[in-house]
Amino acid sequence: MSAQYGYLAVIIGSIAEGETIPSLVQQMPVMATIPAALATQWQQNFALQSSPLPLEIPLLEVALLWHQRHNSDTTLMWLAETIQQLISEVENNVIAPQ
Repeated sequence: MSAQYGYLAVIIGSIAEGETIPSLVQQMPVMATIPAALATQWQQNFALQSSPLPLEIPLLEVALLWHQRHNSDTTLMWLAETIQQLISEVENNVIAPQ
């Protein structure tokens, strides 16, 4: 993806446990791509620097998945509706990222 914008990115890995990222960035000559709200928080808490990406990236698609036998589970359906509503509000800029 980055080559089409004139950038070369060397991906050295991905991390499943996000809380390890600040420590790695402090100790190694690497960068990480993370949500902007998290970058702001980590800047303050870990003395890190941040910058917007110099290219556009596609939005992350999110899917909710559950077994059909839980369709009558009112708590699960409430949670699914709440998540869908929150995502819709963020996409429509009703809620500004923190």
